[in-house]
Amino acid sequence: MVIVSARGAELDRVLGLELGADDYVVKPFSVRELVLRVKKLLKKDLSSMPQQKVGPLFLDKEKKTIFLEDKPLNLTPTEYKILEILIENPEKVFVISPKISWQICLYMLNYFL
Repeated sequence: MVIVSARGAELDRVLGLELGADDYVVKPFSVRELVLRVKKLLKKDLSSMPQQKVGPLFLDKEKKTIFLEDKPLNLTPTEYKILEILIENPEKVFVISPKISWQICLYMLNYFL
C-alpha cells in the first residue's frame, strides 16, 4: 500500500508507515516517481510469492520444485537455488565467472535437448 497525502510532517509519514503502508508519498509529487515506487513494490511482492512463472519455467517455493512446461525438473539443491534466483529476478543481469557460466550452459543444453 502506498499512501499519497498532502500531509508531509514527519509524524504523519511515520504514523502512515507504522500503520502498514509500504511507502508514503507527499503531494506535490512527480507521476514518474510514483510509478517507479509502485514498480519497485510490485517487484518485491513478486519475489515473496510462493509460486512464480517465467516463460516455460514455473517455481513452486512451497514444494521446492521447478517445473518446465508442467514437468518437474530433477535438480540438485544448488541448481534449484540458481534457477530460483533467476526466476525471482527476471530482469536482473548476473555476472558469474566464465567457468561456472559454461558449466551451467552445458548442463542446460544437455537437459533441454
